[in-house]
Amino acid sequence: MGSLLLIFDVLTDAPDAQALAGVTFAAQLQQFATVNALYICHSYQASGAWLRMGADAALIYNADAPLCAHQMEAVITAAVAATGADWIAACSPGTLQDAIARAAAVMSMPLIRDVCGVAVGNAGELTVERRIYSGEFIATLQVPPRCAFTIHPPAFSQSVETQLTANITELSVAVPSSRVTVERPAQSADKRPALSQAKVVVAGGNPLKDAATFESLIGTLADCLGGAAGATRAAVDAGVASAELQIGQTGSRIAPQLYIAAGVSGSIQHMAGIRDAQTIIAINTDAQAPIFKHADFGICADLYRILPELIAKLK
Repeated sequence: MGSLLLIFDVLTDAPDAQALAGVTFAAQLQQFATVNALYICHSYQASGAWLRMGADAALIYNADAPLCAHQMEAVITAAVAATGADWIAACSPGTLQDAIARAAAVMSMPLIRDVCGVAVGNAGELTVERRIYSGEFIATLQVPPRCAFTIHPPAFSQSVETQLTANITELSVAVPSSRVTVERPAQSADKRPALSQAKVVVAGGNPLKDAATFESLIGTLADCLGGAAGATRAAVDAGVASAELQIGQTGSRIAPQLYIAAGVSGSIQHMAGIRDAQTIIAINTDAQAPIFKHADFGICADLYRILPELIAKLK
């Protein structure tokens, strides 16, 4: 039996969807590996729900300041040496994704990104699945004896029962110095849920004229539904919406229960970001828009007529 090290960058008081996806991923590997956890902490402490992640043992590294990727790499390699881990998995977004790639290279581990499934092969070997070609196909890969993973959170959204980790050790590592200062962004005053957490997402595309129009239509409808606002790359490039709202292959990949696309054509790159949405409603004046092939419900009409009517009824 091998050993898996789950790595968490503790950025909030409680685990987010990606962290919990890591726990579900680990649960599916339990017949192949024991599970340890590494918590990299700065502004928040690994306590409470963070320690109920089902790990057999945990290492906690408390940093004096936020770490950049090459500093996290040093912490990860030290944790692997301390635990003898065969497999490592990044369970937080952002810098940790870069750090695990660096650590894998240093330790000569192959890296499998965006794992969306775990299966047992015909000979009893461990295999994982990942989407390729913008999600059009799924590749099944046999896991080597030593390997690093990043996880596609929507694929592991089901909850699992976990236990409290009793065996906790503080990890001491002399991280290299850096000429880069890492600053965490200030908490937004926006009361909308984050794209990755929202159960409802309303997204706008290129037909939105400007940022004010985007907010008055897309933002207001999202607020009426208690959801998040999102945008296509075209809308972001045009300055209609901010970059953190971009959905797609080069933006956020989301899995809401309801996704409303207003003025979104449905390019391959955009569909890669909403492939895990449960229900898609498309509003577009072009009856031939590709998004209608993927939508559960379609409205071939002008968003400037439909959205105000929806908002008025919901209010």
